[in-house]
Amino acid sequence: MNPPKIQWSPWPESTDDPVPPPRTYSYIGVTQQGAGIYVRNEAGERRILRLLWPSQITPTVGLSYLRSPWPDNSAPKAIHRTLLKEPECIAADSDPADHLFPIHSPWGRRGPLILKRDAKSDQPELAKRLAEYQQSCRKEYKVAERKLLRQSSKLPKAQLAHQKLQLTDKFTTICPHRSVSGRSAAVSIFDVNIGDVQHGALGIWDGLLRQRFSDTFGIDRSRMEVDQEEFRHWLLGKVALTEAEGNLGSQTLPLDVWQPARSILSYAVRYEIQFTDGNRAWLDHVEETQLQSGQEVAEFEQLDQALRLSPEAPWYAKGFRGIFGIHQPGLGSKTLPLSNELRALCIILNESGGPVSFSTIEQQIGDRIHSLDKEDGQGVMASPPHRRRVRDLLDTKTGKRLLESGVLTLTTMGREKYLELHAPKQAK
Repeated sequence: MNPPKIQWSPWPESTDDPVPPPRTYSYIGVTQQGAGIYVRNEAGERRILRLLWPSQITPTVGLSYLRSPWPDNSAPKAIHRTLLKEPECIAADSDPADHLFPIHSPWGRRGPLILKRDAKSDQPELAKRLAEYQQSCRKEYKVAERKLLRQSSKLPKAQLAHQKLQLTDKFTTICPHRSVSGRSAAVSIFDVNIGDVQHGALGIWDGLLRQRFSDTFGIDRSRMEVDQEEFRHWLLGKVALTEAEGNLGSQTLPLDVWQPARSILSYAVRYEIQFTDGNRAWLDHVEETQLQSGQEVAEFEQLDQALRLSPEAPWYAKGFRGIFGIHQPGLGSKTLPLSNELRALCIILNESGGPVSFSTIEQQIGDRIHSLDKEDGQGVMASPPHRRRVRDLLDTKTGKRLLESGVLTLTTMGREKYLELHAPKQAK
């Protein structure tokens, strides 16, 4: 049996380094403790992807896993970069160590990802963004001012003065580097200059750095709040707080006893791992290493041998003309015939051995359908080799049956959607 594929998109050593390309492995199995994945790399060499699950909050307070973070009877299919918290933006002369939590792990201290405001080449873009922001605020201010003017004759003087002050405050910001008697100065948004922006005013530079960062590393910032909540639900029921020393007296307590713990843990997350059954989990770190002990070698060989001896179940007809074992309401299990459009989709997925993005499929599927039509003798009636939308194929009655039966699994990684091919649930 061909081992399933797993793809890992690693972070670079430094965010200033080039983005590493994804690495594809053949999945062999999981270590007994669930702290690593046995794989073969593209050269066929034995390797372990060592996983650091969320574990440490402070030097004395950590997590105790009440049950394995690994889902039962499921294999990993992708590990990709993610963040649950926005990167921390700091001045060029600030010390990043001041923004890291004192968490000790095999890979050093963990905490917010740090971006520095030190690129002089950003000034033209910052000036442009400041002008656009101020223009938008001026329009909003004038609308509010005219509205207040229309109401002025009907309002008591004290209330009118209060609303004018509120309007002024709404368009006022703090400039930390402009100090008045040791306190940060309050400045009208319309008086903010490029120097203020370069010191962090209005968050314009931070927004630029975060947008550039997310575009470079494929981070979907719009999902952060949703993912934080899913991360919280994933932790609850799996972990408890354990303090070796101190106020808790070496007790094990539910995670929600200390609310800040979840926020600290969220800052350290760097990867999301997705499984074939649709589950997902979060990791602080992943590291590829060689097998480092006799026990690891023995475990690898045992899993590898079992995989090689596993029979390949015949679950589809030749050329994907049909899928065996699809349950039809009222008819029981039977062969589900596939159109050439869905045959082409399944062939592309089968050849990849792993998840394939919608964009990649749509680049290939038109030519595949055209070839299959030609093979069936359709001649001039063969479908033209143009792009097809995967979504349209999945919306067909047969496409929905393939999703429901588990033959096709749909996942989202970042901004891209992926499909993967499996034997139907009834045939496994």
